[in-house]
Amino acid sequence: MPILLHDLVEKLPSDTEDRVRRAKERFNERIREALRRETRLSLYRGTGDGRTKPDDAVQISIFVEAGLPEALLPTDKQTIEDKYRLAILLGPHRERLTALRDSGKSVVEYLLPVLRKDGKELLDGREIHLTTASDYADHLLQKLNEFQLTNFILEVNEDVLGGYRYRVHKGYDDPKPRIQLYWGVIGLVAQDLGITLEDLTGVVLAHELSHAYSHVGSDADDHCWATDLFAVSDHELKEGLAQYYTMRVCQRIEKLHPTLLKAFEKLLLHQPPAYRTHAEWENATAERVRLAMLETRRTHVHGTLKEFKARLLTANDQLANAPADRVQRLW
Repeated sequence: MPILLHDLVEKLPSDTEDRVRRAKERFNERIREALRRETRLSLYRGTGDGRTKPDDAVQISIFVEAGLPEALLPTDKQTIEDKYRLAILLGPHRERLTALRDSGKSVVEYLLPVLRKDGKELLDGREIHLTTASDYADHLLQKLNEFQLTNFILEVNEDVLGGYRYRVHKGYDDPKPRIQLYWGVIGLVAQDLGITLEDLTGVVLAHELSHAYSHVGSDADDHCWATDLFAVSDHELKEGLAQYYTMRVCQRIEKLHPTLLKAFEKLLLHQPPAYRTHAEWENATAERVRLAMLETRRTHVHGTLKEFKARLLTANDQLANAPADRVQRLW
């Protein structure tokens, strides 16, 4: 019988949703503060006289959702063959199986120390027929590698752990942005990759908030990314920016959350190419990326990855040609 993602979600620990909700509350303001520092964008809107009011802030609502996003709803494509059931069960144990495989220990050497003093009797002489622990672990890893649940989930090439949603209206820009975190999908992927629910929730929330800030955040001149243009801009560009700022956020708050960056990097290994676009410019300075993003947002056409890369090179030249003694002369 085919395996459905919905059925796997139902088998997650009963506290999964609560843990995702608590992690969302824990990370929300810290991530926003990190994004404000990295992008120097604000959710406040100007009044025309250079001032802002708290009432003018764009509200980004965050919802923890049950069920699956539309892209993962059951279809013929979204069912898993029953023969991969063992691989799914073994997924959370990948690191332990790998360590055991590499240990070279025999079953007897590995089991006897943890059995009672009558462990020898429990084995009843059958130890001579048992393979080594490392051989058996290698066998299980081969089974596990036949199917990876995270790859199956993420191959739809959309934000399915969470989502940044907004509305597009002709004639006026009122996107009503909101973020959805799918606790069931987060639970499945965290379990499969061997990372904590809390860390993965933080990474997903940082990614979606990065989308929001790059879209509705205002620069010093009160410019944001027009919603109709943001909507049709290159998928690779929007995901590249979101991933870049997710990485920067994880680095910025690493002292408070030292395992967050590792969770981001582990997830990145399984994400589609669009989510790795930022790798081409991740070594550029944050200011150069910021300048290229600001220029892209101010154009009156949809943003393309090609044009963003060209602006990134221009930003490199602009900053490289700045007078070295400017700071000293300002003083």
